[in-house]
Amino acid sequence: MNPPMDPIIQRMQGVFERQRLAFLQHPYPTLAERKAKLKTLRALLQRYQDQIVTAVSADFGGRAPAETKLAEVLGPVFEINHALHALGGWMKPKKRSTELLFLGNSVRVNYQPKGVVGVIGAWNFPLYLSVGPLVAALAAGNRVMIKMSELSPRSTALLAQMLAEGFAEDEVAVFGGEVAQAEAFSHLPFNHIVFTGSPAVGHHIMRAASQNLTPVTLELGGKSPALVSAEGPLAAAAERIAHGKAFNSGQICVSPDYALVPRGKVEEFATEVQASFRKFYPTVQGNHEYTSITSEPHAQRIRDLLAEATAKGAKVTACGDNGPGRRIPLHVVTGVTEDMRIAKEELFGPILPVIPYDNIDQAIAYIAARPRPLAMYPFGFSGAELDKLMRKTHSGGVSVDDWGWHVFNHDLPFGGVGNSGMGTYHGEEGFRELSHAKGTFKRFRWFPMGLFYPPYGNLVQRLVFKFYLGKSDPSVTVATGAAAVSPIVSSTPHQDVAEPSGRRSFLKVGALTVAAIGLGGWFASYLADRNARAVLGAGATLGAQAQTMLAKLADAVLDGALPSDASQRAQAIAKVVDTADKAVAGLPLYLQKEVQELFSMLGAAPTRALLIGQWTGWADATREDVASMLTGLRQSSVALRRVVYMSLRDMVTGSYYADTGTWEQIGYPGPMINGPGPEV
Repeated sequence: MNPPMDPIIQRMQGVFERQRLAFLQHPYPTLAERKAKLKTLRALLQRYQDQIVTAVSADFGGRAPAETKLAEVLGPVFEINHALHALGGWMKPKKRSTELLFLGNSVRVNYQPKGVVGVIGAWNFPLYLSVGPLVAALAAGNRVMIKMSELSPRSTALLAQMLAEGFAEDEVAVFGGEVAQAEAFSHLPFNHIVFTGSPAVGHHIMRAASQNLTPVTLELGGKSPALVSAEGPLAAAAERIAHGKAFNSGQICVSPDYALVPRGKVEEFATEVQASFRKFYPTVQGNHEYTSITSEPHAQRIRDLLAEATAKGAKVTACGDNGPGRRIPLHVVTGVTEDMRIAKEELFGPILPVIPYDNIDQAIAYIAARPRPLAMYPFGFSGAELDKLMRKTHSGGVSVDDWGWHVFNHDLPFGGVGNSGMGTYHGEEGFRELSHAKGTFKRFRWFPMGLFYPPYGNLVQRLVFKFYLGKSDPSVTVATGAAAVSPIVSSTPHQDVAEPSGRRSFLKVGALTVAAIGLGGWFASYLADRNARAVLGAGATLGAQAQTMLAKLADAVLDGALPSDASQRAQAIAKVVDTADKAVAGLPLYLQKEVQELFSMLGAAPTRALLIGQWTGWADATREDVASMLTGLRQSSVALRRVVYMSLRDMVTGSYYADTGTWEQIGYPGPMINGPGPEV
């Protein structure tokens, strides 16, 4: 008989299934719905702010009330306010640019909710590290399950009660439990997991998520350096670093972990840190404004780190009064060596190792040689030195001349890099992280995509390859079998392959072909788009620079496009005209007059070839479509009419010759039929 399932795990599985089904029923909440949820969450935080202070302090065994309100309540409220202000813009599809070859079609990115998001919080900021990802997830339109730390039972109960007042369980749900429940939570097939914790646990989370191919955002911390300049104000840097180490007793993932200080100023800096801490906290023991270490095992770890550093010769200076409890004052440690634990482990407590350096390059090398941290704090640097630091070091984020405040500015992304994490949340990046960016291509009806269909090897395809890829290097050889250890390249200098006599440059032809395909597709799309006709009619669809460029490009390759022999030239044009006449005869009668009028206006019989091949969409055109096109062209500038004329003519005749192979029979080397065109 199988043992009964753990009730917390059983509830997790049930809630996940309900959230999954609810999301399938309503996969894209509107802007109004998302804003309503965010406003509900903000109202709950404001209503419960005093209870939050009490619950978190009880979990810590003493947490400074101001620190709790600042981090656990004000921080999420800031994030909600920012999301409410910007969410409409985040949700809008973003237009992107097509490749030149596909000009005339449209591409954009749509941001779609992922589904059910799992949030695994941490004990050091139980509300902020749970509600922060919740804000991003709700803004992105998701449903959320939150697993709280086993070290925060009172905060867990409070958050569950608070969120239940504003959200149904199939929208947002909170879970407690121990390690076994956390493991079961991480194995659920979420659409995304956001985890905050140590790198060691992050490995387990990522491994569990990989079984379901669930994407993860990991915020993992690390040893974040404070780097003090030799030129900056030392006392100010010491005060701000002391505050970063004292806030929440250093139990913060972005707390300054160690300080790099010019060698000749180490002792002065240590003295200033001690003085600043004493100014903040004249007494430590019994001071309710100074936060306790969260548990006795964590407190004992801090004591062990200090004892080991002392035993190995470091100088340890307590900045306040020590006592038997879990309120441990800041300790400044100098004379640190690489074999000490405080030089290798993330400290996550009130210990500040001070590392001397001789020059900026040495300091940069020290930081770069270690795992990439979650944050970096340069003090007193500016100009070229600051730029050098920013370029040559990696960290999740940076606060210059202070610590940690970049995290509280929610228009900035927050996340780690390398050992300190992956992915980001907060602000727009949080919305993007928990949304699926769906790339969307929309083909306009008359775009000649068939030019790229099989059978492969037609003229247009060959010209496109030639234009974008150029020529292969014939001197390159590739080894096979056991010899394929490294590429074998001929030592013979590369020689350009001469083109056959009488043929003009494929590159020039390719350039015009690409432009013609793109512009022709663009032109056709505008004809099909009634909302764009006013633009076309005003003759403003192309800028003057684009008109000039295309006209000059066309002129550069027109000469010699047809065989020089008069009879062959006449034969080539007659073939196209005949095919165009047959295409016109196949159109509905009411269209034939308008099409012939278009030919006449454009000024050359060969342009009837525009009906060949891919332009079968004409048969579906309406009388209003054609009339609008003719009106628009008449009102357009002469330069625009010339460009449109050449684009339509070149594209369709190119398609005709490529599809039929006639150009090879008559010796025609490119996709163009030379006609008089409109006068310029």
